[in-house]
Amino acid sequence: MPHYDCKDQYDPRIVSTCTLRKLIGCIGILLPLSLGIGGFVFGGCSEIQSSVSDYYYVRVMGDVFVGLLFAVAVFLITYRGYDRDHLWSRLAGIAAFCVALFPTCVDANPPCIAAGEPESTTSTIHFISAAVFIGVLTYFSLFLFRKSDDPQPQQQKRRRNSVYLWCGIIMLLCLVLLVVYFAFLEQQMSIQNLKPVFWLETIALAAFGVSWLTKGQLIFADP
Repeated sequence: MPHYDCKDQYDPRIVSTCTLRKLIGCIGILLPLSLGIGGFVFGGCSEIQSSVSDYYYVRVMGDVFVGLLFAVAVFLITYRGYDRDHLWSRLAGIAAFCVALFPTCVDANPPCIAAGEPESTTSTIHFISAAVFIGVLTYFSLFLFRKSDDPQPQQQKRRRNSVYLWCGIIMLLCLVLLVVYFAFLEQQMSIQNLKPVFWLETIALAAFGVSWLTKGQLIFADP
């Protein structure tokens, strides 16, 4: 089983596996932050939108949303990883492409949002793709990143495994809470006004980003 770590590529013409992991992690963290801040600065929004995906319809930010998702999709599809990791990363990459290409529906149109898509097959594909994307990344953190050829991993590897575990738990919890919200709480205005979908997506993407930055050994690097 080939194991590609941060020191396995020395050709300066090639982006190393370690660098690729860091890029993926950075985009995961920056995606909701750049959309939220950019919506205020460039999109004319007076408040956070209901979800990260709603920024598809915000002027300027729609291009940022699609561009960053395309970038992370390309990085995931070209990622090699460990053993069969590349198969799962390709699935996540394809899901990211679908999230960008098939926009969500927007029931209400605040002043800074253009007319959105009605509930349709497109939005269904979007939600399924988003669930697959976050689900596969959760699987990476909980299981794939924690694998090792060493029956007695070194201290830094054990520390990284703890980060992966907690990031995976956070992403899984966010997924569960999103399901609960859409199933039981979506119609309650007092909860809607708190933007729970946006914040849960932001937390999940932050956990995803930290997990990949750790895998890139930006956190608890080997000596």
